Amino acid sequence: MKKSKKEEDVLVDTIGATDQQKEETTTTNNSKPTGEDSSLLRVLMTVKRSLESIPINEIKRFTLFPDFVTPTTAEHPVIVRTPLENDCIDGWNLIEEALADGETEIVCEVDEVEVHSVAENCLRKAGMRSLTRGGKYIYPEMVRNTKILMNHLMSSGDELRIYGHGGRRFGEGFINNRENDVIYLLSLRLGKDDTTIKNYRCHSEYLSDDVLDTLIKRKATKEFFEDFQTKKRIEVKNELGSGNLSVNRITEMISKLILEEFEQFLIEQENKKAKKGKSPETPIIATPDATEEGEPTDDDDDDGDEQENPIAVDIIPGSSDPTPVNNEAPVTFETIKLQIINVSKRIVDDVSKEISLDDMRKRLQEEVLTITKILAQIEAQIEALSGEKK
Repeated sequence: MKKSKKEEDVLVDTIGATDQQKEETTTTNNSKPTGEDSSLLRVLMTVKRSLESIPINEIKRFTLFPDFVTPTTAEHPVIVRTPLENDCIDGWNLIEEALADGETEIVCEVDEVEVHSVAENCLRKAGMRSLTRGGKYIYPEMVRNTKILMNHLMSSGDELRIYGHGGRRFGEGFINNRENDVIYLLSLRLGKDDTTIKNYRCHSEYLSDDVLDTLIKRKATKEFFEDFQTKKRIEVKNELGSGNLSVNRITEMISKLILEEFEQFLIEQENKKAKKGKSPETPIIATPDATEEGEPTDDDDDDGDEQENPIAVDIIPGSSDPTPVNNEAPVTFETIKLQIINVSKRIVDDVSKEISLDDMRKRLQEEVLTITKILAQIEAQIEALSGEKK
């Protein structure tokens, strides 16, 4: 008997397929695309995407690939509709919740394909939470996007809970503190933890929109932002310590500085590559925070960095702000002593807090730069005194 066109279009991979599925197939993997039938090259593409209510008893849990341990944060179950069945590849927990509530139908996000392929379903399920439909981001884009979202949500009067989880989890995790709730909301919607969102925020502070756009176009890496954060924090402290509390002025200064530092960073990266090429027998030992060639990995932005807003910390009245090293005032023995005292106070204040070893290391690295500048002042004073004696 001649098979219908619909039957010929049903293709099931035999990898991982059950005996029943194999028996239900009308064609096998022996069907190979040829130059005369290039349409077969597109048979696994999504031909239709929709939101629709489906009877729960018509949905099949796709178990030929493991479920994720963490329940989905999606609003609806994700279904791959093939000519054979409606396979749920993510969000089965939502279906279980609906059944528990006595529901017989549930709204699903449906991707329709023209053939049934076990391998394709496995690939789709595996990539559900690692590769988005829009592709990947670069680090400065997340820095910019976090800045935009923080500014908008902090200034709006919107009820933040409506942007969080729905269903039974509505409002869960919000504590009625605007700043903390915005950070928590972004962690939910961007799929990052609170610390990572705070890092994005810190890396965006005192950077103009134009400068961020430039760093995005030039694909600045996470490694660069982390390296620059230490210098930025010291420069901001020095500005605040000298009495400059103008956000616009500091933004202008830091924005100019980061572009200069980025040019230097690129030169150093090229030098490292050249050195690596000339001396392959001498490996370059990377720092723990750096990734190979400075490129971010999938989870590259989960490393800790600044966990506090440096502005909120630095402008608290009565805090021990540093005395600026690069001051126009004449450097004397007394001003040097004052700088050393302020550095000591900051170190004592930092180590008295409950911070991780990683944060402690970064705080000390910041102070080492300040101490190095103070030492340069001391050397200059010693040379000046020696010249006077001669």
